[in-house]
Amino acid sequence: MDVGLLKAFLEINRVRHFGRAANNLFISQSAVSARIKQLEDGLIEMHGSMPLPEAIDLLGLDAGTEEDTVGGYITALLGRLPKVDEVLTLPGYEVKVLEVTDRRVERIQFAPTAKDEIRTDDE
Repeated sequence: MDVGLLKAFLEINRVRHFGRAANNLFISQSAVSARIKQLEDGLIEMHGSMPLPEAIDLLGLDAGTEEDTVGGYITALLGRLPKVDEVLTLPGYEVKVLEVTDRRVERIQFAPTAKDEIRTDDE
């Protein structure tokens, strides 16, 4: 899942109508419905280059860091570049690293959880 799913949700919430939301997003109504179905699964996938302030707003994170991107934030939390499939827990989310290049985090998945601790697979 990507940020486009969240945009669909926010637009539906704003206009309170699937058809108008679809028109405003320049996609079909069935595409909006499919995106909402994916959101119901609770997984949020985003690119590592997403600006951290946007992710904080979307996810309600309390980052407490000066990193610019979500990937940079994850890297800073770990103190190193994460590995693919590495999982860490943040307040409210289990975070899985989906894709990493030799220099940065490319894709991350956030799954809602009730845990209130920060930990990594290594602990």
